[in-house]
Amino acid sequence: MSVWEYTRRVFRLGELDFDYAFWQAFNLCLSPSRVYRNTKYHRQTKNQWARDDPAFLLIILYLVVLIDLAYLVCFQVAFFSILGYLLVDVIYFLFVSCLLTFAFWLFCNRFLRLPGRAADIQVEWLYAFDVHCNGFLLFALVNYVLRYVFLPFMYNKSWIALFFSNTLYFASTCYYLYITFLGYDILPFLRRTHYLLYLVLPIAVWFLSFTLAGRECWSRPSFVSLIDD
Repeated sequence: MSVWEYTRRVFRLGELDFDYAFWQAFNLCLSPSRVYRNTKYHRQTKNQWARDDPAFLLIILYLVVLIDLAYLVCFQVAFFSILGYLLVDVIYFLFVSCLLTFAFWLFCNRFLRLPGRAADIQVEWLYAFDVHCNGFLLFALVNYVLRYVFLPFMYNKSWIALFFSNTLYFASTCYYLYITFLGYDILPFLRRTHYLLYLVLPIAVWFLSFTLAGRECWSRPSFVSLIDD
């Protein structure tokens, strides 16, 4: 499936398989390896690694909007400002998603592909995007949803709150990298996919250095001013 066809199907809600998408979302939380085993069966029957439709992407976008609304209502943002925040955050999510997808897609095809393989046997860009969305689901649940539950504690400006906040970010990033590793590890034409897990090391250094310096590792751009206030 081409990127153009994938994009067009976003507007054909009646043709999307949301049941299967929700099944994947549920199992990514409990048993991500089961989801990727199912992806292998999908490749054998549909002759492609990527999903058939963007139903899972729409679920992710819906989750992003719900998370935004929860934070914006919590910080008592005006209604018209909420619309602006939502638009900016959705665009930000899509932009960063495409950027990360391209980075992993390029790295895997350039450095991890088995030598001697035909030029047309490579990671599909849409599959790389699917893997990113899979990882982002776990990242969002840990770094956004769990953070929201502990908001009264997280922003009391104490060192313990800072440590807990940075730990959530570190844990959610590790989840993202692990899900990403599983996604590429099932591809038979890639080797040394465990290299992707090495990205945990610079993130751990970042976590430790920022925590010891008394700084937040990362904050969502849309909420930085709200949190600072």
